[in-house]
Amino acid sequence: MPEIVMNRFVLLKSMRSCGFGLIFACGVFSFASAQQVVKIGQTEFTVADGWTLESAATEPLVRYPIHADLAPDGRLFVIESSGSNAPVKEQLTERPHRLITLSDTDGDGRYDKRVVFAEGLMLPQGVLWTEDGILVATPPEIWRFADTNGDGVSDERSVWFDGKTLTGCANDLHGPFLGIDGAVHWCKGAFAEQSYNREDGSTWSTRASHVLRKHPRSGVVESVMTGGMDNPVEFTMSLCGERFFTCTFIQHPADGRRDALVHTIYGGVYGKDHGVLDGHQRTGPLMPVMTHLGPAAPAGLTLRQSLLSDENLLGELMVAQFNLQRVSRHQLVEDGASVRTIDSDLLVADRPDFHPTDVLEDSDGSVLVVDTGGWYTLCCPTSHIDQSKATGGIYRLTPPGGKLASPNDVDVQGTDAGGLVKLLGDLRPSVRNAARRRLVDDPNAPAALATALAGDARGLASPLARAFAVWTAIEKSSLIDTAVDQKGHQGLMNAIVDRLSDSNTTVRLIAAQGLGMLRYRPATERLTKLLVDGSPREQRYAAESLGRIGSPQAAGPLVEAFAKMAASPSAAGSAESLREWEHAMTYALIEIGHPALEVLRPMVAGKLTGLLDRSLAAKRLLAIRVMDQLDDSALTPDLVLAILRGGSQSEQDLAIEILGRRPAWDATLAERLPELLARTPESLAKAADGEGAAGWQSTIERLVLRPGLVGAVGGIIREGSPEARDQVLRSLVSRPPTTLPQPWVNAIASRLADADAEELSRWSKVLAAVNWKEPPSESMVDAYSKSLSINTGNGDLWLTLAAAVPPGVSWRGEAEKDGLSRGFLLLIESIGPDASPSRKQLAIAALGRQPLLPQEQVALAESTATLGPMELSGVMAILRPVHDDSVNRALVTSIAASQQIGSLPASLLEDHFRDHPPTIKGLAVPLIAQLSGDALESRRKHLQRLMEDMPAGDALRGFQVFRSGKAACSACHAVGYFGGKIGPDLTRINRIRTEQDLIEAIVYPSASFVRSYESIQVMTDDGRAISGLIANEDAESITLTTGIDQRVRVQRDEIEAIRPSPVSIMPAGLDQQLSPQELADLIRFLKTER
Repeated sequence: MPEIVMNRFVLLKSMRSCGFGLIFACGVFSFASAQQVVKIGQTEFTVADGWTLESAATEPLVRYPIHADLAPDGRLFVIESSGSNAPVKEQLTERPHRLITLSDTDGDGRYDKRVVFAEGLMLPQGVLWTEDGILVATPPEIWRFADTNGDGVSDERSVWFDGKTLTGCANDLHGPFLGIDGAVHWCKGAFAEQSYNREDGSTWSTRASHVLRKHPRSGVVESVMTGGMDNPVEFTMSLCGERFFTCTFIQHPADGRRDALVHTIYGGVYGKDHGVLDGHQRTGPLMPVMTHLGPAAPAGLTLRQSLLSDENLLGELMVAQFNLQRVSRHQLVEDGASVRTIDSDLLVADRPDFHPTDVLEDSDGSVLVVDTGGWYTLCCPTSHIDQSKATGGIYRLTPPGGKLASPNDVDVQGTDAGGLVKLLGDLRPSVRNAARRRLVDDPNAPAALATALAGDARGLASPLARAFAVWTAIEKSSLIDTAVDQKGHQGLMNAIVDRLSDSNTTVRLIAAQGLGMLRYRPATERLTKLLVDGSPREQRYAAESLGRIGSPQAAGPLVEAFAKMAASPSAAGSAESLREWEHAMTYALIEIGHPALEVLRPMVAGKLTGLLDRSLAAKRLLAIRVMDQLDDSALTPDLVLAILRGGSQSEQDLAIEILGRRPAWDATLAERLPELLARTPESLAKAADGEGAAGWQSTIERLVLRPGLVGAVGGIIREGSPEARDQVLRSLVSRPPTTLPQPWVNAIASRLADADAEELSRWSKVLAAVNWKEPPSESMVDAYSKSLSINTGNGDLWLTLAAAVPPGVSWRGEAEKDGLSRGFLLLIESIGPDASPSRKQLAIAALGRQPLLPQEQVALAESTATLGPMELSGVMAILRPVHDDSVNRALVTSIAASQQIGSLPASLLEDHFRDHPPTIKGLAVPLIAQLSGDALESRRKHLQRLMEDMPAGDALRGFQVFRSGKAACSACHAVGYFGGKIGPDLTRINRIRTEQDLIEAIVYPSASFVRSYESIQVMTDDGRAISGLIANEDAESITLTTGIDQRVRVQRDEIEAIRPSPVSIMPAGLDQQLSPQELADLIRFLKTER
């Protein structure tokens, strides 16, 4: 039995300086009222007041459980890991995982029987019981397992869905999940391209993330949500059909925000914003986030069905947070046109090896929490301290009101269709769901449902019963063959339409959504009435359905509703709710398509002026948006440029977006580019929405690289206004070109002669990314050489210039010592242990910028004895083509003498010497064997010594270390509002990383990588090897962050291969650069950053 350690009360209000609202926005929850601490085994759990916690299954009954789902007979289907973290391609071949069932044969709440249902699974990502078999996501496929002979073991398996892609973290596929709409949903993550068929037989392709759905017995794959997040994980729906999913990296980590619980609106496009979203229809800014969770790595998600009643039809969501060792509660409340959550914790564990991956509700109303244990390290940064001894388990939480009554008193199988309809209002979810399943298969169901739901639905007094009856009617009608049962189908459709006038809002919402799902055109008039007269939330539902139906006559009412809301936007609720409402109206018009344009085009006719009342301005903005998304020929470049000059701020921002997507307009745009660049970011930043500057800069980054604007941009560089040239330069630094168009070369050369230090530095960053396939012009060589010579005494600027020298320009200067030039010696000094990380990276870039002389190669090889792993990786990339015996002998000898040898991956040397002659390879064999054999043990011992010898730290001094040039942490990492954005955000890092993890990440940054911050190496067709983090990518190119303030853009047609890099761009060995006290202070600062 669990031991109740103590009870304590927690104040709702936080005393922290960021305030109650900010804490909730950042994903920091507290317990709703009181809490208790319960100890089970070695783990202490803090549990919400009134709930009881007990163990439901542990080893040997279950080991490393991942996800689970309940069957109607009470068996718990559990996908169980073998503990393997082998590369996914290897797991695809070996298929080491399994699907088991657990049973509670004596009814005491603890499972006591285990059966292996199926073996030979690829790394499983979810399980779902259905009438037709058990669906299991085993990327890249969803398999269906069936037990056809009733012996409790699967004897039939088949592929139910094939996504055809498998990336390194296997997050191409999560799920499946059964929605209340009767469809099976799953999540597509990673960014590999997948293709799907439409109803008309055509196909659509996407690299973005999605929530997808199809009915288990019929239908095509349909997108519910499009996003740029790395990993949408789990999905569920509320009773009224609102859709929710959890995900990681919905935004670039900042201010403690990263992962989220999202309310997804049909057709919405969500964060984070990057190239995979190109080509997907947009209705405005990215859709808002409902609930920020911080770095939670959310996994399981469920709606508590047992809470639903006639008085509570919204309910509560629960989320399992893998990283934060907790299960959170999210009460749904209405917010104008949408919903929001009131957040609190249900369960928090004190051990870092407790990792909840699923949460689900049992038939008795208790909550099952699946703890996968400590086995998972694939794509998950973790300490080398082995956590796999924590084998996980399943826990049961019983709510304050106790368990629900057993459903055994109800004979669902023996009840006729009329009786089954009445059971849809039973307060026990297992009874409701069983009745619905029987009705879907019962040929008498259409008549029984139509009778119960028609007219005023007197036969179903309970709103809960009517709600489930409408959903059942929707699913049943979607499966009826109208050629066989036209009467039954029509009766159901009439009944669903009747429920648009139901006395209960939830029932009306369900009916509205169902009519859209079924694309029932005769309901257009009634849905339009709901759009005109309904509440904001009903209007959003009606708009979605009218768009799906595609009724041309709905276009006018949609526009008028949009204009009316613009006059009093507070009616929609919060700003997030208003955005969702506006999206629904806009997306409906887009789905209606070209018939809607007849209504919209007159709204942009005539003289454009920003002086319109709100309603007229809203109509015009809506018209411009829809015309753009439908690629309407009436939206001409002259019209968009006129909008940019004379429209409202919102219209101008939209015009900027449009220009960035229309290369066919470049001939017209080239003439106006200097005029357009008169819009400075500073003036845009003062716009009411605050997003103008970022949007304009993003557009400029696209425009300046378009072939049709090369001449115009060259003219601006040479003789444009300072403001225009500054915008061009800012864009080129942010998105550097891989080649320089000829008109730019001499223009840039002319600028180098007159530029101040800041402008010189920026031009050098642009030129550093250029792959010079043709020699630069004489004027470029002369101008750059002069700039380099003049700034010899300016160390930082000289290094920046040296790191970007074009062919024909040399950083050497005069010879000083042993035939080595002054420039070379300065570069060697700049990669030494006393140099800052930024200087080291610039010096490595400079050394690789031009061919080295033989004596320079030897000297560079000898320098590796004092280098850290990151600098060593750069030096080895420079020396890789050198097959000279003396150079490689010096290299091996110096590496063997390095104090950093324990932090080097053996693969670094293996890759380096792979193409060398056997005699040279032989030099490295003993060193590779040494690194392969005892490196891990050596690292463990070194970390242990550091922890044992570490003095007491001071958080305030640690913040000074964090922001100091010596450690340079803040150049790449942010805490709160301070710091850079190259590496992971460290705000509240203490909540997900132990002290051991933090020390290891500082000393051995290449030992593990945070998801989305993995280094990659791009191999080009001309022999270059470029390592860094992906900063941006689109269909044409990949932009890599290669160091502090350094970016390289590579065209996709130049890429020969992309592979993981074994070395982080974070400098290793900071324990050698910092004193023991400074390291202790830094760790203390990070440990207190909550």
